[in-house]
Amino acid sequence: MHRIVRENDKQRFTIQVNEDGMEIIKANQGHSVEVSSLNLMTITDACEFHDVIHGTFWTAWKSIRKQGLHCRKRMHIHMTTAEPNSDQQVISGMRYSCNVFVHIDMGQAIKDGIPFFLSENKVILSPGDKNGYLRPKYFRKVEGISNGKRITLLGENIHKENLIIEDIIEAMLSKVEEEEIKSS
Repeated sequence: MHRIVRENDKQRFTIQVNEDGMEIIKANQGHSVEVSSLNLMTITDACEFHDVIHGTFWTAWKSIRKQGLHCRKRMHIHMTTAEPNSDQQVISGMRYSCNVFVHIDMGQAIKDGIPFFLSENKVILSPGDKNGYLRPKYFRKVEGISNGKRITLLGENIHKENLIIEDIIEAMLSKVEEEEIKSS
């Protein structure tokens, strides 16, 4: 049991001693079931975190860009502080194969009453709003990777208030899909 907990690459578990003095394995964050004994630290100041990122995939981006991030069957939306393969060491919070990166304006979301938590293995978690969403208004920047090239989908030169953003993103997604089909 100790070896499994120690060697889990995402550090999803810890060992705790229960009331009877027995060692038990505890999840560091709940996935699809509610876990009442999670040691989650409430994040009240976004300044503690330079960047908060949710990793996803091109196939999910079409829905995310319109509706926002959603918990789906999980208890929380999972985020981390760095992208995979960056020079920052991140244990858990994002799949290594993600190719779309949604950078969250956690400060504004906290001001608007959306809770954020830090799990024991440093995953940033949020249940989202009352419907389980982190809406697109909280997206600070979104980048995607296609054919090894980084594409800005939302950021400094593409503003949320721009009325043609949907057309721009749709055109970019069509181009990415065409390139992926050609390279298959």
